[in-house]
Amino acid sequence: MSFTTIPVRELVDQAVQGRLDIPEFQRDFVWRPEQVRALVDSLHRDFPIGQILTWTNPSYTAARGPSGTQMARAWLVDGQQRTTALCLVFGKKPYWWSESRDWERRLSGTNVVTDLLAPGPDLPFRLINPVRGADPRWISVREVVSHEGVAEPGSVDSYLKGVAKAVFEKLPSKLGATTSEETLVQRLGSLWAIRDRPVAMSEVHHDIEDVTEIFTRLNQQGTAVVESDVSLAVAAGLRPGWIREEFLPFLKNLSESGYDLDPGVVLRALTAIGDHRVRLTEVSRDFWASSRFGQTWAQTKESVSAVVSGLAGAGLLSSTLLPSHTVLIPLTVLHAKYGSKEFHFPRALHWLLSATRDGRYSGASTSALAQDVRAIEMADEFPEALEALRQSLEVEVRVSPEEFLEREMWSRPLGLLLYLTVFHRKATDWVTRRRVGFPRAEGALEYGFVPYWHHFFPTGRSVLRAVRFDFTDDEIGSLANAVVLNQKPPDRGWVTTSPSKYIQEASVYNHALELQMVPLDRALWEPERYRDFLTERARICAKEANVYLASLLGSIAGTEK
Repeated sequence: MSFTTIPVRELVDQAVQGRLDIPEFQRDFVWRPEQVRALVDSLHRDFPIGQILTWTNPSYTAARGPSGTQMARAWLVDGQQRTTALCLVFGKKPYWWSESRDWERRLSGTNVVTDLLAPGPDLPFRLINPVRGADPRWISVREVVSHEGVAEPGSVDSYLKGVAKAVFEKLPSKLGATTSEETLVQRLGSLWAIRDRPVAMSEVHHDIEDVTEIFTRLNQQGTAVVESDVSLAVAAGLRPGWIREEFLPFLKNLSESGYDLDPGVVLRALTAIGDHRVRLTEVSRDFWASSRFGQTWAQTKESVSAVVSGLAGAGLLSSTLLPSHTVLIPLTVLHAKYGSKEFHFPRALHWLLSATRDGRYSGASTSALAQDVRAIEMADEFPEALEALRQSLEVEVRVSPEEFLEREMWSRPLGLLLYLTVFHRKATDWVTRRRVGFPRAEGALEYGFVPYWHHFFPTGRSVLRAVRFDFTDDEIGSLANAVVLNQKPPDRGWVTTSPSKYIQEASVYNHALELQMVPLDRALWEPERYRDFLTERARICAKEANVYLASLLGSIAGTEK
């Protein structure tokens, strides 16, 4: 490890030129404008701003510069936020910031200004607003420190005097009488000094895994490094640019389609397809450097996209509805192995719903995932692979009414099944009259859509808790008491009055109730009959859910009448 200090201006120049870069597994810039302002204040007062930690990898080089030579590039292991903030102060876009429009937006929102006529020895630093922007006594720190072309002897003094003169001439006569150009030059000089404030830098030369461990401990107060961080770091070192140019944009596209996935999910799908491993720490460096990597990555993107598209078509428009995102990995591996012709999505969805009900990937799921990937690898045909996956589950194929009597908040797998059953039945929202899953227009799925769970019997004190029955919290919050809407009802009566009243006032017709599997016997809609209502609705929900599950397998034979 080596230690040095460099001026702030040089740190900014290195970031702009690409001599410094950020590990591609690092988070985005998250500092608020107020934090940038505080950083300027610290620099002006010559306060320490913390050490910058870099890592140099000889194989990691920047693109060719103007001279045609390749520059050595160091990773900012610790100090990305501060360095990016300094680039904002100087108005210079760092190498790693790719979107110019977003950079310009950040610049306009973090323009730090100071009052050159403020009393006392210290200058106040604020963020610009319309009032300060129109007042000549307030000057942008960026305009001062970013000025170039002052390398000649005496040129700095000349530049500062020119700025002071321009400011002085704009001051109203009353303000001009309280200061002088010499005073303004002195204060501008204290701003200029920010450029040369020393920043402590440490450089490490450890292996990539050690560097990732250092990064994690610095940023997470000693939390152990996760597998995906290590793999992303190795991939970034062996395939420079892939994470920023390929991997992260793909994750962003998935997020815009409603699937905001942890990087580890896509990484494990990638390594399962290309290296037959889901424990990322077991993936060899040869995999990341392989000439077949590009082909494997293309196949992974195609299969992940196909799975997400299939789920969206089935009504699962947001990944937040999934109890576990890990369940997507076997589906992706299945699609990658058997291709679109053999891959039968409805049957794969049937297995997904069974696996989530079974809790197959809840908690520590790497062993289960590895077992399932091996089962897929050993199968010759798609049906054989699904049957092998099915053999690992303990849950019954058919759903029982008792499962729908569980408390809603504890039954996400059943909640998912209930929602997909409602979607499959083409149920309508009782407020907008539009089909559930189509909140804006019929025929236009809304990616990222999350249904609103409405309690048929309101859970407040004015309905169920108002009668002399000792209903438990589990009964009141039962999944059998939940219906699926596109949005929260605007009328407060929906949450304060009994179903028999608000359903009539909202003119919800029997057909709309049937599609949501609500018993039409209105005697069951009275609070005193709530337990009877739960029993009957759970029976109907189980019946229709089994019809839906059977339809995924291509048959509805044997379903309950």
